[in-house]
Amino acid sequence: MASQHDRLVPIVILAAAVINAGLTWFWYGGLGGLDVATRTSARFSSCVFAVALATRLGPGAMAWMRGFVSAHLIHYVTLLQQAIVDVHAHLHAFSVVDSVSVIAGVLLLVPLAITSREPWRGKRWLNSSVVALVWGTFAGGAAVNAARYRMALLPVMPLLLALAIHTYRLRAQRVARNALAGVQPPS
Repeated sequence: MASQHDRLVPIVILAAAVINAGLTWFWYGGLGGLDVATRTSARFSSCVFAVALATRLGPGAMAWMRGFVSAHLIHYVTLLQQAIVDVHAHLHAFSVVDSVSVIAGVLLLVPLAITSREPWRGKRWLNSSVVALVWGTFAGGAAVNAARYRMALLPVMPLLLALAIHTYRLRAQRVARNALAGVQPPS
């Protein structure tokens, strides 16, 4: 059974994502504000994913993953709004590559949302696979964006820190499991 904390985290993150995008759009105004809101919602989502990845092995980790899904949905809402309203936006004109990218991004969130509940063993493996795929998608997207814009690397920094924390926690968990089994670490 999920604790109150686990139920509250995604709701608070969703509210924060809406406030983030709304205030950014309001502050900058017009189509330029919508463009900035789209980028800040992606950055906010990236930070939430970084926390979800860093806390992945701890209690409440799945709540943070559901929070990431809700934050990224807000990013997709701003992206859709921009594609509809701004005739100069890249997504306003139909493109097969962009369409596949958007559909693939949405389809990545579906299994992540489904498997971020109290998982059974097979579901946990699926969730881990989807998290790795989302991480790879972020890294690939950041590399493509960084090739065009140097400032696009900024959202990747929290993800790199989260990956380092997650790797450290995985290693610590493996060492603890081996200690319980009586296996000595290699010298």
